[in-house]
Amino acid sequence: MDQQMPTNANEILAQATPEQARWVAARLTARSDKEAAKRAGVHPSTVSKWPNKGDLDQAVRQLLSQQTVAAAFILSQAAARAARVLTDSLNDKRQRVQAANSILDRQGVTGEQKISVTIFDLEEWKRQRRERLADVEQMDE
Repeated sequence: MDQQMPTNANEILAQATPEQARWVAARLTARSDKEAAKRAGVHPSTVSKWPNKGDLDQAVRQLLSQQTVAAAFILSQAAARAARVLTDSLNDKRQRVQAANSILDRQGVTGEQKISVTIFDLEEWKRQRRERLADVEQMDE
């Protein structure tokens, strides 16, 4: 065979037939070759007889690997957004104690340390409330 062996998924898919490309696409989410064959409209025995089946399997592995990297990146971006939402929740009076506990849990803060932070938060809330009441009293005068 004079043809050079393809080395990456793009090269493999460029040399694949349309039904093979459909099978590769289906195999990315299918649990088995047989299930992918059914989704691609190809008989499972045909898939097993393809002379380039090893190359197609390699393409699937490479694409799944890239997909995993892409999914990890997407999740890392979502984690950063989720962290921002959680920290923004600290400004919501109804959610701030729960948000504070969630953040402290994720940072490995122990129960005793949480109690002191919660007491500090309560003291800060009391101080802010006293200031607001004083402002209201000044406005009434």
